[in-house]
Amino acid sequence: MRARIQPRDIEVPEGNPFKHDALKRKESVEILARLIRSVEGPGVFGIDADWGNGKTTFLRMLRGFLENANVPVVSFNAWETDYVSDPFTAIATELTDSLNKRADESDTETKSKIEKALEHAKAVIKTRWPAMLQSLVAEVPVAGKAFGEMVTSFANSHVEDRVSGYRDARKSVAEFRTALNEVAQSVSADSIHPLLVVTIDELDRCRPSYAVELLEVAKHLFTVDGVVFVIAVNRAELAYSIQALYGTGFDARGYLGRFFDVDFRLPDPDRSRFIKETIKSVGIRDYLDRTPDRDGANELATLESMLKSLFGEPVVSLRTAGQAIHHLGMVYGALANKKLFLGMTTAALVILRTLDRELYYRFVGGRASDAEVVDGVVKRLGERARDHHEREFAAFEAWIIVSQQERDRGSRRLFDDSADTPLKQRYAEMVAAGGGVEDDRQATQDERHARDVLHLADVIQRESQSYAGIRFKATVQRIELLSPDLGEQQSDS
Repeated sequence: MRARIQPRDIEVPEGNPFKHDALKRKESVEILARLIRSVEGPGVFGIDADWGNGKTTFLRMLRGFLENANVPVVSFNAWETDYVSDPFTAIATELTDSLNKRADESDTETKSKIEKALEHAKAVIKTRWPAMLQSLVAEVPVAGKAFGEMVTSFANSHVEDRVSGYRDARKSVAEFRTALNEVAQSVSADSIHPLLVVTIDELDRCRPSYAVELLEVAKHLFTVDGVVFVIAVNRAELAYSIQALYGTGFDARGYLGRFFDVDFRLPDPDRSRFIKETIKSVGIRDYLDRTPDRDGANELATLESMLKSLFGEPVVSLRTAGQAIHHLGMVYGALANKKLFLGMTTAALVILRTLDRELYYRFVGGRASDAEVVDGVVKRLGERARDHHEREFAAFEAWIIVSQQERDRGSRRLFDDSADTPLKQRYAEMVAAGGGVEDDRQATQDERHARDVLHLADVIQRESQSYAGIRFKATVQRIELLSPDLGEQQSDS
């Protein structure tokens, strides 16, 4: 199995859009689809979810489900059109092109209506051009200044033309809406209550000015009976972008609220299943199966459990977790079959790098201890997370202890008493203070955790003493070979 350069998009088959529903979105899709089909357009639905929580896949599943119910859907990626100056031009063109492709060649009536809508869209674009031109040159501070002043002067000297232009624009917009309504009636399976759905994705990745104008266009120029917009967005992030555009005192949330007729918040996803499916998709099992080390084949369950636990907390977005697991898979994929097993060392360091990149570089550079690493990770994820995933945290901490020993001791034996680390000393003192109680029923939770970490670290040391100093260095080298920000981080150190 080859390692992928980019994570594979979740497949959404036409006949069964929920076949690979790793985030358990089926019920949410069905609820929203029923709601969309029960209302009369026009309308704008806002799909709110945090960055990386599967909005794109949700829209693709929604599209598949609606189309299986004979509801036509046109998909629009805002990020892919961010380079144009006018979102109306982009939406109108993508909409008519998509509907033309869907229409049967023999359906000349529908194709004629689509062409008519496009012609009226061109008329709207012409009336919007002077304002677009002024907006465009205003963004060019030096070279465009004189030209911008010329455009403004020309506009001011032709007031009557501007009044006439406004009337033309109003007429063009009305004619476009009428034509679009006729298109919706023609492509819809329900002639009595026509429905055409337009989904918009990646809006929160766009530059703020483009995102705001796109919302204005969808809300006002495409307000057409029978047409419903479904816009996926991280509302909080977009609000920050708008505040950057208009000022921190601007009520961005209230401003955004006026664009959406219906708000739909995606529920928290099944993170554990998503992480498990991502591990499977990047080929980690393939590496563990082919490594000659006997440890490799036995580590998949431990590796999967540790990743699911430490990346399973809400403070880590699904997109971040997916990118980190993909990075891990790329490191494994780059290893020769006969190389020593680097699985768990790599996993522990990739987890650290994902949760706190600065702390990771301090640790691998010898400027932070294993105790600082554990304290930083616990602070990031919370005490509750460690208590809830005690076994997985113990495994992570044990590998961090061994990583520091390998980092600091080089080729010296790991059983050397001088190889004790700050975290080992802390836990040894904790166990000693508790009287070294072996019975879990009498020991405190902290004492049990300390004893588990020390035991796991000792097991790792005994089983891998011949790797002392080699595995850590090799792991860091391979992680950084596939890290584009290495130069920046090294220059800061």
